[in-house]
Amino acid sequence: MTKKAEFAQTAAAPVSPEITSPGEGATVDWNYFKIEGRGEPGMVVRVYWDDSLNPKFYASVDDEGQWRCFVTLPDRKYEISAAQCKPGTNDCSPSLQRTFWVYQAPKP
Repeated sequence: MTKKAEFAQTAAAPVSPEITSPGEGATVDWNYFKIEGRGEPGMVVRVYWDDSLNPKFYASVDDEGQWRCFVTLPDRKYEISAAQCKPGTNDCSPSLQRTFWVYQAPKP
């Protein structure tokens, strides 16, 4: 009698997302703005900052491979990163970290 070998097929992890805005080292001069980037259509992007282990925002990657989230942040320096995940799982790939500043000049 011959036994048939069984193999578990695992899908590749998602590719890392790209953060396209705000740019590295940018100063955002308004407290309400968008963080956006590119990823794999159908995936979910989790946005983190300041070494947090908990995502601050979630965004879905649209059919054109774009994602965005609108945020309101107080003035200060931020270090953000994102992880692209298969929906409903923790199967994720992280992005590179990006640093930017939020600064709204006082009104004259």
